[in-house]
Amino acid sequence: MELDDGTKIDEVMAICRYLEEMYPENPLLGTNPLEKARVELLQRKMEFDGMIAISEAFRNNPKNERFSFRSLPGSDEVSAIEGLVNRGQNTLNSFYTWLERYLTENEFVAGNSFTMADITAYVAVDFSKWVNRRVPKENIRTLEWYKKVSTRSSAKA
Repeated sequence: MELDDGTKIDEVMAICRYLEEMYPENPLLGTNPLEKARVELLQRKMEFDGMIAISEAFRNNPKNERFSFRSLPGSDEVSAIEGLVNRGQNTLNSFYTWLERYLTENEFVAGNSFTMADITAYVAVDFSKWVNRRVPKENIRTLEWYKKVSTRSSAKA
């Protein structure tokens, strides 16, 4: 993101923090110290167990020829590592287990308000289709949450 004065912010959570400070109504990062810590904790869990797991499974799949020498982000010199496909798929199992547990306890991932943790989880669920994964049918709360989040105007953009 480039600001009017030319300042560049190129990391997702740094951009989120900046925007949260500039536009504090409808906070996505929590409203008090405990909420903020919980949102950040669960956002990172959704990122690591969801997004990174999917990236590993996607980038290292031998069927993805365009990535055969791009196993790691930002590098064109690392051959695909087939074992990372299994690790990514196994981590996705944990992602869906944890997501269901959080949503059984709360309306949204980090509590009763829509937060950055929901955005990251939503993107991970969508991205998991690229590695032939869907929300497990038995994850009723996750399926309900996904349907609810999908109807938000921000999800349609």
